[in-house]
Amino acid sequence: MDKITQVLMSSIERPKEGVRMSIDADAIRELAESIKEKGLLQPILLRENGDKYEVVAGDRRFLAHEMLGLKKIKSIIKKLDDIECFSIRATENLQRADLSPIEEGVIYETMRTKYSMSINKIVKMLGRSHAVILQRLKMLDLPGFVQQAVHEKRITARAVETLIKIDDEAARDMYLHNAIDNGASMKTCLFWVNEYRRVVEGEKQSASEKEVTQNGYVDKIEHGTCDICKNPCERPKMRVLVVCPDCLKIVTTA
Repeated sequence: MDKITQVLMSSIERPKEGVRMSIDADAIRELAESIKEKGLLQPILLRENGDKYEVVAGDRRFLAHEMLGLKKIKSIIKKLDDIECFSIRATENLQRADLSPIEEGVIYETMRTKYSMSINKIVKMLGRSHAVILQRLKMLDLPGFVQQAVHEKRITARAVETLIKIDDEAARDMYLHNAIDNGASMKTCLFWVNEYRRVVEGEKQSASEKEVTQNGYVDKIEHGTCDICKNPCERPKMRVLVVCPDCLKIVTTA
């Protein structure tokens, strides 16, 4: 059984890596109140770092003790190398419900690059699936404004994974900005992707028909009916109008 000892707060340093991008101050205050009332139920884990100790697991408990102005904290001290230390922190963070997909991706990227771990090794060590790890790593390639929005929960990871299927960067960023600023359900994101693909296919078809005409061949161009004026229109030239039911009534009855 690991030995529990009281360690001076002044001799302890916070983790140098593997920490969260942001820590909820209200959660620390709530934890501090709990510790004040019931005491620390689970000691923090430390490792020696020169003439001081470094927090391996229990950073929030350490911060709560700082907030309370306590002089000592219950601790377990272990000899751990950098990889073992980071793996323990990663496991602790991955158990948190409020961990953002971006923070999760940073964990995998650090293990893969700094500690030269293969995806298979990360899977075995952390119990995550290949698909989840690759999805999270892919999100780190997204523009900064998207990563920040995902981290702040202004757009879901699923919505981003859907919209990045749009291969045109300008169109993709337009839809992403719209989803971040105004909100968008998965149904809406799927509609946008399909809308974009229909427009692209229509432009390709129109270009193909022009090429055929220039070579002396004229194919029949498919037509559709406009929902507003009821006149026929070449399908490649038709566009989707995204409106709510109330605005649709105004447009169609004007």
